[in-house]
Amino acid sequence: MFDASGKEYLDFTAGFGISILGYNNEYTEYVKEAIYKQIKVLIHNPHYLYYSEPAAALAEKLAELTPEGLTKTFFCNSGSEAVEGAIRTIRKFKTKFELLALQQGFLGRTIGAVSLTGRSEDKKGIGPLLPGVYHIPAPYCYRCSLNHRYPDCGIACADYIEDFLEYEVRP
Repeated sequence: MFDASGKEYLDFTAGFGISILGYNNEYTEYVKEAIYKQIKVLIHNPHYLYYSEPAAALAEKLAELTPEGLTKTFFCNSGSEAVEGAIRTIRKFKTKFELLALQQGFLGRTIGAVSLTGRSEDKKGIGPLLPGVYHIPAPYCYRCSLNHRYPDCGIACADYIEDFLEYEVRP
């Protein structure tokens, strides 16, 4: 990607809508054609209101690929909505629960997603947040929050998580 002055950038972000489509690469025309083809069939369909054959086919395929007993699919329009759906599912079917999330992670802008986000700058001035949320170090060897170096660390982050689950999370 190039800015207005011609400076080149490598884009490793997904942006809104999680659209990593690239910039004028060998796949650009293929992606554009697929988008145009879909727009001619159906631009948008809220699957929670209306049935659509492609969504039903995808749900069936997902049920085939997932472990036995997982037969429901929740289609949503954002990561935040997916996080909120997961929190609602846990609350509906479990009487006790705690939520573990990774430090440094960004999960979205809704209250549930911000509660799980592991970056303090995203939480300033909007509390109270959800109770029962714990943040654990991300297994990120490049910038280890436990100040170790891989492989000499012995995967200290995994040991930390194991200890955390044994000693910190309520039984």
